[in-house]
Amino acid sequence: MVITGIYSGNTPPKISKIESMSAIIRLFWQICRFQVGPESVPASSVLLCATGLTYFILNLAVWLWAGPDTLLEASFKLILVTAVWLGIVWAALLFKGKAARLSQCVCGLLGVNIVLLLISVPIRFLIDSVTAGSEVMFLLNLTLLAVLIWGIFVEGFIYHRALDISFQLGALMALSITVALLQFLA
Repeated sequence: MVITGIYSGNTPPKISKIESMSAIIRLFWQICRFQVGPESVPASSVLLCATGLTYFILNLAVWLWAGPDTLLEASFKLILVTAVWLGIVWAALLFKGKAARLSQCVCGLLGVNIVLLLISVPIRFLIDSVTAGSEVMFLLNLTLLAVLIWGIFVEGFIYHRALDISFQLGALMALSITVALLQFLA
């Protein structure tokens, strides 16, 4: 007996890799706009690895561009900060009895961070190219701050959905983790 589900015929339709990547990018963008939560992220180890690798490469490039660290120092710091961050998330999920949601939660967190990084990098590039003290620099810094605050709320939204806690508590958790990690890096 063949179960065909919603497909016509015996095989599902072929989906190209570009269509799949486009769908994943749209999914992360929808999470950034609070339309869907991490539960919509496919529970796929391949997707988690691909998202993690993309997150690492993009963040490493930004860290090397923005700071004085060598490749080895930046890599070590990025791995350490990411491990601490995801360790906190894992502990919170474990504490709430939601450890099965780890893959989707982490993939969602990494994915939205990629999206927000891709938004913030051009702003940061403009800040570096504008004359210090100008009104344009003030507006660009304000825009960058808005992206940071948006990111905290998006992460809070993910924690809210993954941990079954209030949005406010999720946002507070995201803010606390962000401040702790920034202190850790200082």
